[in-house]
Amino acid sequence: EILQAVEGVSEVAVFGVSCDNEGQVAAAAIVSEFPVNPDKVHKHCLNKLQPYKVPKYYLRLKSIPRNRRGKVDTDALRERLAWELAGRAGEIRCKD
Repeated sequence: EILQAVEGVSEVAVFGVSCDNEGQVAAAAIVSEFPVNPDKVHKHCLNKLQPYKVPKYYLRLKSIPRNRRGKVDTDALRERLAWELAGRAGEIRCKD
């Protein structure tokens, strides 16, 4: 709900990501009508959420992937984030 309050954001999925240097952190996949400034989204979260709940990573997607049951496919989101960050799947290292 917090992220969907950002102008232009139509759908959001927040998911956990295991980072080898930080443990579990939050990431967010965002579907928006037009490009949304990631800094604006992050600042909005900082103003509305406890620091540990603020996503460390944001993905802008055309649609949120879903499984056969219609639930958010968090494995697909983690795979996409790993690919975006490392250029290959399987490794996610959070920024210090």
